[in-house]
Amino acid sequence: MDFSYGFRPDKSWHQAIGAVRKIITTGKINWIAEADIKSFFDTVDHEQLIKFLELDIENKKFIRLKFLKAGIMEKGKLLTKEEEMPCLRC
Repeated sequence: MDFSYGFRPDKSWHQAIGAVRKIITTGKINWIAEADIKSFFDTVDHEQLIKFLELDIENKKFIRLKFLKAGIMEKGKLLTKEEEMPCLRC
């Protein structure tokens, strides 16, 4: 979608800031919210999340995939807990 900038080809944080600036200066804005979803998938109740996804996703094979509990691969080792994962902002 045009308003999505995160990890998209040919999109940058500069463009995202420009779009926000344009909306703020030309639109009727009542509030602005910021959300940091770091650790969301580590802390969310996975059973509830799966039940929620099942409401909109008919393909049950897709629901059974374990991507929601995936970790990251670092030097050939799978890291699954936040404590083990390297700091991406450091």
